Amino acid sequence: MALALVFPLVLFRDLRSLRWTSFFGCVVTAVAVGVVVAYESARLNEYPTPETPKDPEYYFNSDILHWPRFFGIAVFAIEGITLILPLEQAMSNKEKFLPTMYGAMGCVTLLLMGFGIMGSLTFGSATKNMVTENLPDNVYVTILNFLLLLALVVTFPIQLFPVTQLLDGCLLPPPASPGNYELHFSIRALLCVLIAHLAWLLPNFGDILAVVGGLSLYGIGVIFPCIIYMNTFKGGLGFASLAGLILLVAHSLALSILVTTTSIWDLAENKLGS
Repeated sequence: MALALVFPLVLFRDLRSLRWTSFFGCVVTAVAVGVVVAYESARLNEYPTPETPKDPEYYFNSDILHWPRFFGIAVFAIEGITLILPLEQAMSNKEKFLPTMYGAMGCVTLLLMGFGIMGSLTFGSATKNMVTENLPDNVYVTILNFLLLLALVVTFPIQLFPVTQLLDGCLLPPPASPGNYELHFSIRALLCVLIAHLAWLLPNFGDILAVVGGLSLYGIGVIFPCIIYMNTFKGGLGFASLAGLILLVAHSLALSILVTTTSIWDLAENKLGS
C-alpha cells in the first residue's frame, strides 16, 4: 500500500510539485510532536510507574559501547543536507536561502534536543525506539500512528529526490530523446521496490539509522565539504583555519569509523539474538 502511494510522487522532476505533500507531512509531524510532548508534560509530575520510571540516569549507567550509536542517529537527523542544493536552485529569491537554512537548522536542533530530553526524563529506561509506543493503547494513538505513517510516505519522495536527480543525470538521455520517459519510469520503480524490500528485511531500524549516519552522513555532511572547501580556498586560508578544518576532518573520520563499526556490531547482535 505504501509503495503504491509513494510511486506516483517520485515521478515528479520538480521539487515545487512536492510542496503540498511535504506541507501535509510537516503539519502531521507537528501535531504528533505536540501530542507526545503534552502527554510527557502531564506524566512528568506524577510518581514513577513501570511505564514512566523517570530514571534518566539509566543512560549513564548503560554499556558505553552502545553510546556511539547516539552520534550516528543524531547525524542522521541532518540527512536533509543532500537537499540543500536542490532547494536553493528551486528558490526564487536565492539571497534569502542561507538565513532561511540557518534559522531552520537552529529550530530543528532545539526541537530535537528538547524532544529527546523530555522523553528521557519521563520514560527513562522504558523509552521505546518509537516514542509513540510509550503512549496509551487507544483509538486516538492508533489514528496518530496512521497519520504519521502517511506523513512518512508522502514526504519520502522529497528525500529520494537528490538520488533520482543524480541517476537521471547519469543514466537518462536528453529529455526530448526517445526512451527518456521509459527510463525515468523504470529507474524510480526499481528504487521504490529496492527500498521497500530493504525496509521489510532490516530487523532494527535504530541500528540502521546509526550505520547510515556513521558511514554516509558524516562524509556527506562534514568530511567531504571540509575537504572541498580546503581545496577550493587553500590559497586564502590562514594557519588557524586550515588547522581547525584538518582537525575537524580527522575527528569526524575517526568518529565515523567508530560509529559505523559499533552500529554494525549491534545490528549483528540483534539479528543473531532474534
